[in-house]
Amino acid sequence: MSRTLTTTYSSKEKRMQQDALNSDPGDDARSDTPTKTAHPLSCDQCRQRKVRCDRGIPCGPCSRRREQCVYPTSAKPRAKRQRALVSDGYESKIDHLSVKLDNVLASIVNLGSSLGQIDTSAPSTRTNLAENTPLSLAGSALFHKTPVEDHSGSELQRDAVLATQAAFATKFAQKAVDSSHLQQVSPDVRPCLDALRDELKERGPGHGDPKPPETHGISAGASQHHFMLPPIQLAMAAIHKLKESSHLRFCWCMEIDVGQFVDYFFTVYSGTPSLADLIIVHCGLHNLLVPYGKQQKDKTSQEDIKSQASLCQQNLESILANLPFSIPSTYDFALALLMATTYFVQRCSMSQAWSYLAAAAQICLTLGYHREVPSKPEKKQERQRRVRLFYLVYIMDKLLALRLNRPPLLRDRDITVSYESYGETAVDSSLPIAPKWIKMGMLYGRIYDEIFSPGALLQPSTPRETRARELAVELDCLFDSKDTVEESFMEELPEHPDDLLPRLVKRADRISHLAIITLIYRSIQPSSNTGSAFCNECLSSAKQCLEEHKGAFSLLQDAEPSTVELYVQWALLAAPFVPFIVLFCHAIETRDPSHLENLSAVVRALQILPRETPDIYGKQRRVFELMYSVACKYVGESGSSQHQHQHGRPFFGVLLAEAGVPMLGETQMNTEMQSFDTQM
Repeated sequence: MSRTLTTTYSSKEKRMQQDALNSDPGDDARSDTPTKTAHPLSCDQCRQRKVRCDRGIPCGPCSRRREQCVYPTSAKPRAKRQRALVSDGYESKIDHLSVKLDNVLASIVNLGSSLGQIDTSAPSTRTNLAENTPLSLAGSALFHKTPVEDHSGSELQRDAVLATQAAFATKFAQKAVDSSHLQQVSPDVRPCLDALRDELKERGPGHGDPKPPETHGISAGASQHHFMLPPIQLAMAAIHKLKESSHLRFCWCMEIDVGQFVDYFFTVYSGTPSLADLIIVHCGLHNLLVPYGKQQKDKTSQEDIKSQASLCQQNLESILANLPFSIPSTYDFALALLMATTYFVQRCSMSQAWSYLAAAAQICLTLGYHREVPSKPEKKQERQRRVRLFYLVYIMDKLLALRLNRPPLLRDRDITVSYESYGETAVDSSLPIAPKWIKMGMLYGRIYDEIFSPGALLQPSTPRETRARELAVELDCLFDSKDTVEESFMEELPEHPDDLLPRLVKRADRISHLAIITLIYRSIQPSSNTGSAFCNECLSSAKQCLEEHKGAFSLLQDAEPSTVELYVQWALLAAPFVPFIVLFCHAIETRDPSHLENLSAVVRALQILPRETPDIYGKQRRVFELMYSVACKYVGESGSSQHQHQHGRPFFGVLLAEAGVPMLGETQMNTEMQSFDTQM
C-alpha cells in the first residue's frame, strides 16, 4: 500500500517539475500587467514552438528567452488548389448541354412568334390569358416545331368506301360519255369529268389544299403540363352553361359525363396532369367552346372564345401527334383515345380515327373490359363506367370498320360482358347507350363479315345475295323497333319551338340507316331484264334516302351552324353515303332529270357548312359538286334524252342495239359494273 502511494506521488512530482521547466519564470509577475496587442497573428517563434503568444511587442515568451520577436507582415495566402482533371466524357456532356440551351432559346423565340398567330383578331385576349392561366408555355423550352404533312388530299383515298364509290361513279359516267354520239353530249361534260378525276387523285402538299398549322412536338423528357390553357374563368363559365343547356350537352362528348369531366379539368388546371388527362380535357374543352362561342351574341366574345377553342385544338393535335409508342393500359388512356377517335371522326379523318380506336380497343382487351367477370373486385360505378366505355368503343369499331372496309377490332365471340340491363343504370348525367344501338353494331359487323369481307366475296353470288337481303330485313326490323332507353334519350332533347335539333336528329338517324341499307343492296347484282347496274331494292332505298334528306334540307336553312355541322357529320359523312352515288349513276344511265333535284339537295347542304369545318369536308363537297355538274350537263340534253327514251334502254343498251350486238351483252356490262364490289 505504502509502495503504491509512493509511486503515485513520484509521478505527480515529475509532472509538476516538467511544467515548471516549460513555463517562463516571469509569467506570474507579468500576468497582472496589461499587454498591448499589436498584431492579429502570433509571432513566428511562438507559432513555430506552438506556444501561446500574447502578441505584444515583443511578446512575453520571446522576451523571456531573449529571442528576436518577428511578426508576419500579412496573412499567409492560402495555396491554390489544383483543379481536378475532367475526363473527355464530361467535357462532351458539357458541350452537349450548351448546345441544348442554345436550341431552347431558339425554340422559345419561335414558339412565341407562332402562338402570336393563333388569333390575330384579339391580341388583348392572349395577354389576359397569360395572366389567368396556371399552366403556361412561357417557359416552353420543352417544345420544338414538328412539321405536319398535309393529309387533306390523301384522306379521301384512305376512306375506302367513299373513294371506291366515287371512282366507280366516275368510270361509269366516262363509259356513258364515250358510248354516246358526239352530238348527244354537251362539250362541257368532258372537262367536268376530267376535273372530277383530278379531284379523286391522291395529292400531296403544295397542290392548293391549305396545310394544317404546325404543331409543337413534345421533346423527350419534357414535362407534360407546359401548355397554355384557356382562362379558368372562361372554362368554368362554359362548364356551368353545359350543365344547364340540353342543346350543349347533346352536341358535347358522349364518352364522359359532366361531373367526371370536372374532376379531370381540375387535375389539369392544378398543374399535375398525365397525358391522358390532357387529351380528355382538351377534347372536352374544344367540343364545348366551339358551340358555346357560337351562342354568344357579342361579336368580340365570339372571337375570343373561338381563339381559345383553336388553342385547345392546337394543343390536342400536338399531344396526339407525339404520343409515345407504348401507352399505359389504364381506364384514363382508353377514355382519352376514344375521345381522340371521336375528334377525328368529326373532322372526317377516318383513317386517323381508326388508329386511335385500335389503341383504345387494345387497352380494353388488356384490362378485360370485354369479360363479364372482372379480373379484380370493382364498385358499381366502376363497373358501369368500364362497361359504358367498352360498348362505346365497340359501336365506334363497327361503324368505322364498315366505313373503311376493314375487319372489326372486337369480335363478338370474345365478348361476354352483358349490356341488357346497362341502359337502365346509366352513369350520372351522361347520355345513355341504348341496347338497340349495340345490336345495330353487331349487325354492322355481320354486314362486313358476310357480304364485303374477302372470304365472303369468294363465295358464290347466290348465297351471298340471300344473306344480304336477310341482313337488310333484319336491320330494318331492328331500326323500327322500340327501345325504352332510346325513347327517353329522344325525350331529353330540347323541345323549344325554335330549336330544330330534335327533328334533324330523327331525320339524320333515318338517313344514316337508309344509307347502310343502300350499301347492303348495292352488293346484289340486278336481274338481266332491268337494264341497270343496280337492283330495284338498291334504287328504291337510295331514292328514299335522298327524299328524306331533301325534306331535312328545308330545316337546315334555318338551323344554327353547329346544328348543320352535326347533321352533315351524322347523316352524310359519318356513314358511307352511297345513295348519292347510286342515283348519280342511275341518272346517267337513264338520263332522267327527275333525279337531279335530289342530288342538288345534297350539294346545297354541304355548301351551307360553316367555313371553319375541316378541309376534308371541302374536298368531299367538291367531289359531290363535280358529280352533280356532270349529271346536269349530261342529263340536260333534251334531244339525247328523247333519243334514249324512244328505245327505252340505258345508254349502253342504245349503243349495243345500234351496233347490232345482241342484248345479252347487257348482262356482261352489268357484271363489269358490279366489279366494284370486289374492290370493297
